[in-house]
Amino acid sequence: MAFTVLKSLAAGFFLITASTALSQPAIHLEIFSDDDLALPTIPGVSIVAHNMNAIAREQEKISRRFTGKTVEEAQKKAEAWVRSPAYQEYAVHRERIFLPLRRAAQFQIAKIPAVLINEQFIVYGTSDPRTALDDYHRYLLARSAP
Repeated sequence: MAFTVLKSLAAGFFLITASTALSQPAIHLEIFSDDDLALPTIPGVSIVAHNMNAIAREQEKISRRFTGKTVEEAQKKAEAWVRSPAYQEYAVHRERIFLPLRRAAQFQIAKIPAVLINEQFIVYGTSDPRTALDDYHRYLLARSAP
């Protein structure tokens, strides 16, 4: 009987501990940079990196398709591409390409590199997630100090 009660208490403790761990908010970082980044794995932290130069690179790739001896020739190539299946693939891909600009505008990112933390705090001047988290934690400590 005592073993059954102890087993039930242990199971209940595990459930309470597990639910508490699950309810604690994870930290979400969005890194705005002008380079591709190798991202570290940090427990309890999700990281998304936005390469702000991806749009320029994509536009350069596309514009190379439409070169011609005349403007009319280039225009015909562009019109043919818009009617092609390749354009449909690009239209889907375009949404991913423009996401960094939309997110930067939404959170009024003024310069890069920058790290957006939990959609509430911006650390400028770094694309390193650990540096940004250190700055964020120092801010939280300073704010909670009397």
